Amino acid sequence: MHIAFPLHLFTKATVASAFLLCTAFWVSAQQTSINAALERYQLGEELIFTLQIDNLRYGELFGVVQEKGVMISFTEFITMLDFPIQRQNKEDYVYSGWFINKDNAFELRLYTTARGQIIGEVKIDDDLKLLSYSDVYDFAGERLFDITQMASWFGISTTLDYRDLIIQGKPKVKLPIQLKFERGNRKVFNSSSRTLKYPNYDFGYHWRSHQLIDASVFSQYANDEVRSSYSVIGIQDLAKLSTRFYFSGSEQDALQQAELNFQRQSPEGNLLGPLNATNISFGDILPTRTGGSSSSQSLGVSINNNKLGANYDSDITSIRGLVQNNWDVELYQNDVLIRQANNVSNGRYDFVDIPLFTGLNKFEVRKYGPQGQLEKEQFERNVDGNLFSNAPSYNVSLTRTNSTLLGVSDTDGLANDWNLSGNYGYAVNNWLSTSVGHSLFLGDSDLANSYNISSSARISSRLLGNLGFVYSDTGATSLRASIQSRYFDQNLNISVARNLDADSQESKQFSILMNGNIFSQPWGSVSYTNDYRYSETKNDVASTFFSNGLTFDSRYLTFNHLLNYQNQKSSDGTETESTTGLVALGSRINRVNARLNANYDSTADFQWISYGAGISWKFASKYSTRLAYQKSAISDNESISFGVDWREKSYAINTQLRHDTSSGLNVSVNARFSLSEAPVSQGYLSTDSSLTSDGVVLVRLYEDKNFNFIFDEGDRPLEDVKVTASQFNISAKSDHEGIVKLRRLNSFQNTDLQVDLTTLDDPYLIHSTESTAVTPRTGLLTLVNYPFIQSTEIDGVIVYIDEYGEEKELPYTNVELKNSKGITVASARSEFDGYFYINKIPPGKYVVAIDVESLDSLSLSFNDKVELHLDQPGAFINGVKLTLSQQNISNGFLSYIADFSTVKVANTYLRILKQRSANNPILSNAFLSHDKKSDRYFIGLALFSEDNAAEQLCQQISNDVKSCKIRSHKILY
Repeated sequence: MHIAFPLHLFTKATVASAFLLCTAFWVSAQQTSINAALERYQLGEELIFTLQIDNLRYGELFGVVQEKGVMISFTEFITMLDFPIQRQNKEDYVYSGWFINKDNAFELRLYTTARGQIIGEVKIDDDLKLLSYSDVYDFAGERLFDITQMASWFGISTTLDYRDLIIQGKPKVKLPIQLKFERGNRKVFNSSSRTLKYPNYDFGYHWRSHQLIDASVFSQYANDEVRSSYSVIGIQDLAKLSTRFYFSGSEQDALQQAELNFQRQSPEGNLLGPLNATNISFGDILPTRTGGSSSSQSLGVSINNNKLGANYDSDITSIRGLVQNNWDVELYQNDVLIRQANNVSNGRYDFVDIPLFTGLNKFEVRKYGPQGQLEKEQFERNVDGNLFSNAPSYNVSLTRTNSTLLGVSDTDGLANDWNLSGNYGYAVNNWLSTSVGHSLFLGDSDLANSYNISSSARISSRLLGNLGFVYSDTGATSLRASIQSRYFDQNLNISVARNLDADSQESKQFSILMNGNIFSQPWGSVSYTNDYRYSETKNDVASTFFSNGLTFDSRYLTFNHLLNYQNQKSSDGTETESTTGLVALGSRINRVNARLNANYDSTADFQWISYGAGISWKFASKYSTRLAYQKSAISDNESISFGVDWREKSYAINTQLRHDTSSGLNVSVNARFSLSEAPVSQGYLSTDSSLTSDGVVLVRLYEDKNFNFIFDEGDRPLEDVKVTASQFNISAKSDHEGIVKLRRLNSFQNTDLQVDLTTLDDPYLIHSTESTAVTPRTGLLTLVNYPFIQSTEIDGVIVYIDEYGEEKELPYTNVELKNSKGITVASARSEFDGYFYINKIPPGKYVVAIDVESLDSLSLSFNDKVELHLDQPGAFINGVKLTLSQQNISNGFLSYIADFSTVKVANTYLRILKQRSANNPILSNAFLSHDKKSDRYFIGLALFSEDNAAEQLCQQISNDVKSCKIRSHKILY
């Protein structure tokens, strides 16, 4: 329906009327806002408001109704919000400091002499606000300000509820006290909280620890030939050093590659005395990265004082680790796939020079075995974590190029030069850091030395800038700048570089990397990555690369699409370009996994390059089967494979039958196992998953029959008991020997070992020792003993003597057992007939006590000391009798004028009251009284045995105080 509006009716009078109507409405709204308090309360009336920010209640604020609005104490307001703003001296009313962050400078000043109608000023950064007489109210020597105006100084909008007396605040950005509350909330509800419940035990380094080995053996029959290969990764402590090795070989060469490394780490930084080193490595190591480039592994020694797990570069990092031969590796950054390494052949994966984003960068490494195995490792790099710390940092290495410790895989004919590399950093202040570095080749090396200087600046809380300059003694230079940010779960890294070689030939690079989540819901999430790179070389060759990745992930379905575009233009006018992509669709339903994948080329005309499908089914707890098909649309080559996987607790065997158009039929078998010297019995401990990539903790649970805290003959292992490494949220159950194997525990991250007591086969079993927390370390297998014993128990009755001297049962009263340190170890509540029963008590000596609050509420006292000796597991003492007597207490009445939920506000009110009422003997002698039951604080005037006397006092001061009330109160005499 269309309605035509008669424009000729829209006259000047209509406009004027509308303007006057809007003006009247605005004035009315302003008056309503200003006079809302006066509509309900009288001028000068004293009120107690509750301050609430979002859904968090902070406490009570004392306020006075004035024409300006509700006037609140400035001192109490900033104290409640925990702003670092302080009064400079007692004589002048001057407050200065900052709020929310240090960039927000604040100053409040009241002049000693008024300047006309202006009596003071508020300065926020460079913004000046003047204060008049109506803006400030003097109440008993305390300066009060309008809460709406005062909150606006700090970017907080307020709404006042005059019925329920609530000040509702809405800050533009979250206040520090809100963030503090959220952090505390996360500690309570987040299972991965780092807060430990139990004492921590660090196992340290050993002269010799248990040897851990991961081994893989592969054999394949094809074209009437048998090919075999193996790879072994090992780690253990030797001479208080973590010793790692890697060996691999085949039927043609028994030892193709060998690496050996020794390492010592300390989170506290107490290595090498005054050097305060956190890491010492020698053998086959990675040289210190300098000048914006990473080097390959070489023979040498490395020392640094960087925090473990943190990188000393702010803009890029590297992720490295060990992996078995012929495996594929994927690297995910913030849940987005960014790098791949297929068919690894040297026993390690190296993802170098990965751009970082500001804040926390989460990495996940996924390792895929040739027969469908999958392993995961997780890493974190926090750019802001240590970048601007005051402590100087260093990272130094001395390496010999093209050399290894054992010399097995060295290449003949290449130069073996000694290289001294170093990087040294220092934070100038809390937003600017700088570092210098060098790469020096010693002796008669033909390689060029280089020097670099770089700096990082925290432009804002989520924006970081980096600048680096490299100079080579050949005259070559390089200048690089980058900006990193993270907003709304979106990550951005922009970098530019300009290079000049020794002949002053120029090259340029520009890149933009962006990734993040488009949305994330419980039912699924969508993430993306965009990577754009442009470069110009000294030969006038311009290269452009763009990549876009899109991932949808849900509980049952995963979709991935990756598009790559490349273009290269030469100075002679030739140009090449390509556009390729891949699509993958996977589903997970119960024990069945299915996957479709395809690669395409759309450079000229769209065409499929290859496509395939696969399905796997875990049809039993130990067995699964796989069927896969792949076809190349370019060569028409087809392959189909069928595999069966067999997993035991101590090993895994993967078999595969495959037919390929070009190579025919082949059969392969891969065996994977991990071994360790067993700390719990003779022989070896064997598992089907890696022992060398993360920390491993064994927990032995047993019933300590002879109560000697040692697992010996006669003790009973506890089977099927669940133990959780709480901070990692990793759980496992004990086997028939009472052993729980907890794997995949990150190095130097403390965790509690929590036993699920509901899984014990005997409900009367309890810990005979205190639970513990441990510090795992990669390559260290540790054993923790958790002995259990039969608990002791007692029962009895609680009675009291009434006013007639008769004995009566006392129901619903709390009984506590305290140990020799006065700590309550067990408690119970008596039944309707006074009977109580306490079980699951550790053996020991105890004193029985009655809850003090129960005694106060019942006007009873317990003067006898009852000691119990429960020396043996399973002991039972019955018939304990606890006798209480009447206290000399009578009921009285308290005259009070105010009550509060917090003692801080109550004391403030009491102080102001006494200052204002110095000449009133009743009000000046007011006192603070606390009621434990309601947890309220009362401003009391006097205590009477009769209610009419308390009522008379309230009437006597009715002209001074309108809110005097009476409540019952107990009097002890």
